[in-house]
Amino acid sequence: MEITQIQLSYLETEDRMVMRINLGEDKHVSLLLTRRICRFMLENLNAFLGLTIQPGASEGAIASAPLTEDQAKNEPLEPFADFDIKTPFEERMPDGNILPAGKRSELVVNAACNRGQDGLSFTLFIQDAESLNLNLPRKLALGLHQLMATIVIRAQWFSGLTAAVVSSSSQAEDDSEKIQSSVTYH
Repeated sequence: MEITQIQLSYLETEDRMVMRINLGEDKHVSLLLTRRICRFMLENLNAFLGLTIQPGASEGAIASAPLTEDQAKNEPLEPFADFDIKTPFEERMPDGNILPAGKRSELVVNAACNRGQDGLSFTLFIQDAESLNLNLPRKLALGLHQLMATIVIRAQWFSGLTAAVVSSSSQAEDDSEKIQSSVTYH
């Protein structure tokens, strides 16, 4: 089945991302993604596309790695360049859901990734349902990356973690000789 629309949104009450995908004329799937799954997907999208989110940059800012000649000729890396982002997401009837569990959104409990030269494939393991393969050509992978990165930055999922670890590790090196103590949390 061909992906016709993808929508990502953030559920603040559940602290999860919802990925809704319309497939073909009447099929659809809605998935709940945890932070762990989103981080896994973003890391693999980054590696496949050669992209990084600039630390301290404005929301959604990405920098690209140098492109090969073939990539530069065939597909310029401009987010949403050939995508229709003005058409609203088309709601589908519940009976068109490709997952049989019958819930509004299905929780993704684990994921795997297979990267190739021309595309990327995620296998999403869904709670109480069969796994789902999501095959993404380069251009669609870039669009998904941009959508996910924007939401992750706005939700502040991973901001501050790196800086805190770096500053505490350098401080720990200085203080280790002076005081040696431990803290146990129960």
